[in-house]
Amino acid sequence: MGQLLNSTDIVMADSDKTIVKTLKKDPGFSDIFVESIREGLPITDMNSKIIIVNSSVCELIGFVKEELLAD
Repeated sequence: MGQLLNSTDIVMADSDKTIVKTLKKDPGFSDIFVESIREGLPITDMNSKIIIVNSSVCELIGFVKEELLAD
């Protein structure tokens, strides 16, 4: 069973910050990467707003991406 973390539980190392910047620069790569993960993967910003979600999350909770990413 996976573990649910929120953004306040994670302190990023400099190398991790570089990875995040790279993913933001190439949304095509990040979309492929996130969708390739079989487990549900919601990613939130520092305000707990969902900014990225894969289809597994949608299947688990019964929402479509647009509903989860809505402002």
